[in-house]
Amino acid sequence: MLLIIALPVIVTLRGQTTTRPSEQVQDIKATFPRVDYSYGSVSDPARKARGRNYGKLKTIDPNITEDDQSFIHVDWEVGVTALPVDKSIVVVRGTVVESNAFLSDNKENVYSEFKIKIEEVFKNETDAELKKGYYIFAERDGGIVRFPSGFEKWVLIASQRMPTTGSRYLFFLNRDFPLSGISKSDLNVLTAYELKDEIVIPLDTPGGETSPFLEFSGKKRQLLFEKLREKLKDSRGNASQIPDNGGEL
Repeated sequence: MLLIIALPVIVTLRGQTTTRPSEQVQDIKATFPRVDYSYGSVSDPARKARGRNYGKLKTIDPNITEDDQSFIHVDWEVGVTALPVDKSIVVVRGTVVESNAFLSDNKENVYSEFKIKIEEVFKNETDAELKKGYYIFAERDGGIVRFPSGFEKWVLIASQRMPTTGSRYLFFLNRDFPLSGISKSDLNVLTAYELKDEIVIPLDTPGGETSPFLEFSGKKRQLLFEKLREKLKDSRGNASQIPDNGGEL
């Protein structure tokens, strides 16, 4: 199911209409990277290739006359559990050191990219070597486009937020992008948990009060890593790489 609704504050989630307080909307919007709209073509071949898949869906009209929003409903969370190890090809703990938004190659859509400094690797089914101190890039559909007129277009998927620069997370990454499908090389942020001091904060909230990620919301991160250790052990049939101190180095 895919539905795009352009509304400034009113959002529809699973058939129900909810008015979000403006301050909550602004808090969510503040996590989204921004990019300036350019009328020229994307010149970097690597960036053009990376942004090609995002051009399958048109969310951007450069002729907007006011701030606008595309709130996209897509069932990205179907079958996703609190610890979606089985749907992830990479599971890492790390810090976001850089975040940027980019236009698709045809300038009709926007996506965000995150540079993550790895602190711990728990699962890696890619061909790339991943270990502590290395950097990995992951992406998400959506972002904010600023036009020369001063207006902004905010594109977001329902119940998804963006990781923020300087924050630490436990990331679950795959190659299955909600809007563009399977990628051969790029990594999608399936979901993540922010590790703020000793407390766990889910990045996403699909299903509202029934979200599977609420299992760990507000809990000690040691519990999160203990459960992850058990999940990995069950899925691989051997001991997890996570240290006994709850994943802390």
